[in-house]
Amino acid sequence: MALHPSTSSARVALRGNAYEPFNDSLFHVLNYLPKWVESPTMAFEISTTRGFSAAHQLRLYDQSLEPVHGHNWKVKVVVQRDGLDEIGVVMDFHELERLLDQIIEPMHNRHLNELTPFQKLNPSAEHVAMYIGQSLRLPKDVALQSVEVWETDGNSAIYRP
Repeated sequence: MALHPSTSSARVALRGNAYEPFNDSLFHVLNYLPKWVESPTMAFEISTTRGFSAAHQLRLYDQSLEPVHGHNWKVKVVVQRDGLDEIGVVMDFHELERLLDQIIEPMHNRHLNELTPFQKLNPSAEHVAMYIGQSLRLPKDVALQSVEVWETDGNSAIYRP
């Protein structure tokens, strides 16, 4: 609350571009928050990052397979919502973690080429990201923004639906 420069009274407050008398009985903190705080059209994003270990063999351009090798994969999922839900969040972080864990758990300590989704899809970081993104079942009003998958600390692929 800003006081009018010509008064020391706390009974005059700045609201918008005008000074208005302050009514103690009607004061509620939300009445003095900037309009952007209450905006239902403001978009918010949250993300979670999880990891799993798995081996794979990429099918190369000549249709041969590269040697089997493993990675400590890292997966970051970003979701978005216009406005916030009734408790003031995009969605519960623990729920987002649980939904992602359901998808990556079957890949943990496995050879990706042996899993059904990657028997036809080359198990590249790009396809792993796409598979995770297309498998994620989010609450209504929450949209997937991106899935980023790292094979190594310096190499990642991003899927955006």
